Amino acid sequence: ETLSCKAILKLIPHISPHCSINNLYGPAETTIDCTYHVITPAEVNAKFIPIGRPLPNYQCYILDQHLQRVPIGGIGELYVGGVGIFSGYYNNNDLSENALVNIPGVKEKCYRTGDLVKVGSDGEIYFIGRIDFQVKLHGQRIELREIESTILQSSSDISNCVVIKVNDEETKQDYLAAYISTTNRSLESHVKQYCQSH
Repeated sequence: ETLSCKAILKLIPHISPHCSINNLYGPAETTIDCTYHVITPAEVNAKFIPIGRPLPNYQCYILDQHLQRVPIGGIGELYVGGVGIFSGYYNNNDLSENALVNIPGVKEKCYRTGDLVKVGSDGEIYFIGRIDFQVKLHGQRIELREIESTILQSSSDISNCVVIKVNDEETKQDYLAAYISTTNRSLESHVKQYCQSH
């Protein structure tokens, strides 16, 4: 699950001021955690919380579809190498071959996560979304999680949001629809205006 600022704000009153909040990332295929980030007070209201940097004995590679490294700020798929990478799926060689990839210049096979990430100017890795959650709308690839995050940050009255791509059967036009969980009925016009400005 993605760590949200709202979750951090709910957690802070229940922990000792001497404790830190850490964001850990990792699929089961990497033995659960492969990156970490210590949350700073300044990040409590950030748009995205980083998943951080690789844990010791792990390597993270952000690659394009040709297995070439993407520049800082560019979005690519996260591949993870290191001591905790699994050796394959039980009795499923086809799935294992797709998940464990040889990257040019890297000796060991790396796990292909299916997660889109980028490295910020701070050197931290930021989770953008899943490859399979991208949609194409009017010729542009759109990451639905980014839109959901933007809507969630537009008002503290929004507790949850899901954005999907819809096809209007009459006009045959595609559009995005946001489903919002709130107790404030007057938010509809606010969210429409906020989304149009982004």
